[in-house]
Amino acid sequence: MPGLMRRKALPRELARAWAVEAAGHVTALSVSPDGGRVAAATAEGPIHVWSAATGEAVCTMAGHRLGALDLAWSPVGDTLASGGADGIARLWDPTTGGCRAELEASPDPKRRAAVEAVAFSPPGADPPLLATAAGKHLRLWSIDGSPVLETSPHPGVINAVGWRPAVNPVDEPRIATVCYGGGFLWSPAQAGLVRSWAGQVAMIALRWSPSGRYVACGCHDSAILVWDLQADSDEENLRMWGYETKVRALAWSRDSRYLATGGSETGIVWDFSG
Repeated sequence: MPGLMRRKALPRELARAWAVEAAGHVTALSVSPDGGRVAAATAEGPIHVWSAATGEAVCTMAGHRLGALDLAWSPVGDTLASGGADGIARLWDPTTGGCRAELEASPDPKRRAAVEAVAFSPPGADPPLLATAAGKHLRLWSIDGSPVLETSPHPGVINAVGWRPAVNPVDEPRIATVCYGGGFLWSPAQAGLVRSWAGQVAMIALRWSPSGRYVACGCHDSAILVWDLQADSDEENLRMWGYETKVRALAWSRDSRYLATGGSETGIVWDFSG
């Protein structure tokens, strides 16, 4: 069982390296795989890319007419994907700002749902895939924007997606999704659902442990759920509650021992070593 970590004082304060104006409300940030660039999506639509070292502008993309919502870099950093409130996902050249492809993330172009999440498969996946979540629909695409797979509709709007970390190169890619009514684990290779977890609560955040063993989910009812993929039954999964608000912030330590969570005035860290 995980244990609660005691609160400790920060050893020092961080110094600000640079600051820039995004000319709008920033809705998403993403750092390139090599750490050299920072991309920012805005509610006004445009997407900006800056040098991580200096803050100098690299390029600005047109983005999305009704606002950009999410960003994801390809594993090698040569493509930037974005999802927008216009119901379209786009693939961009992060050097020139040019649009390479537009992806129809909803099955009916006349009834588009906002693309709340975009996510590339982890390094080493062959072929690399992009996941888009729009409404109840999860779609997978090739790096050039060709459709690969569409899963069956979810019971509710998809709130978060996440690829299993590439721990073993021989492991096939898996992607987890959460919504109101449960969580789901999908296999692109098997073209379908591998596992599901029922839950009568809105799950709004998702984070894989780096080991690929746990999937932590933040919930609307001020709790977190942690699925153990090595457990023999769902009864061995964990639930921690008592947060002051719904939990949106989740982060694992590199060794998968600690899970940091938000949802209150102070950060709460759980120890998974026991």
